[in-house]
Amino acid sequence: MRCEILGAGPSWPRLQMDSAPIPQPGWPGDEFRPGPEGSEPPRTAAAPRPVPGPREREALDKEKEQQDRLLAEQIYARMRADRALVQARLAAMAQDLQTEIFRIFQEVLIRRRKVHDAILASWHKVLLG
Repeated sequence: MRCEILGAGPSWPRLQMDSAPIPQPGWPGDEFRPGPEGSEPPRTAAAPRPVPGPREREALDKEKEQQDRLLAEQIYARMRADRALVQARLAAMAQDLQTEIFRIFQEVLIRRRKVHDAILASWHKVLLG
């Protein structure tokens, strides 16, 4: 619809309206195009699904079982990766702990040897004069 100002009065401008229809934009493919032999327009409501037969049910169960197995394998792979990470951290922590224990042990041995050397030196002075 197109509006044109005809004139402005004391309060509001007066508009003249064109009665030509304005095309409404839509999505491509929204319009109905009749097919061969005058087919009906597509329905908007979905038709109810029929109850699956025994073979369809078996195929659906098998597909669900495969999906469940795949999901379980993914979860197990994540658990294995987490466990490997924890084990690596524990191994690094144990190695650091062993290194620290060895360092402390060496310091204690060196300190004891120095003390023993000092005692022997003082005995040496006392005995040999």
